[in-house]
Amino acid sequence: MEGILIPLGVCVVLPVLIVWLSTRTKIKQDELRAQVLMEALRNNSDIDAKQIAESLAQSKTKQKTPIELLRGRLLRGCIFSLIGLTLILVAVLRCINDSFFNTQQITVGGICLSIGIAFFVVYFTSRRQVQQEYERELREK
Repeated sequence: MEGILIPLGVCVVLPVLIVWLSTRTKIKQDELRAQVLMEALRNNSDIDAKQIAESLAQSKTKQKTPIELLRGRLLRGCIFSLIGLTLILVAVLRCINDSFFNTQQITVGGICLSIGIAFFVVYFTSRRQVQQEYERELREK
């Protein structure tokens, strides 16, 4: 019976708890925004409610600029590629020194390397598109 409690807790209780906490946090944030809006309307009737609601909604959905997205992709590409290369290199060196071939480490390294390369591909294709959009905006102005 004890052997099933830990996997059950990790596989069932933990995901449910994470979803409940994130949902509760979002609900609390919405309630606080509504409360701020109501207090602003009560205290000063000259305030434009639409403008306050829009500013609160904008702070809720903070979107990254295309440059920030590109930098994040480049960073993730570097991290995954270096982790993958390191894992593969360590596995090959162990194989040379100890004659012990670790297929799991090479597999995980290959997966990480593939993910890193995919991030690099997306970065370079997105960079061209962002450059073209930026040049188009400059021409329109």
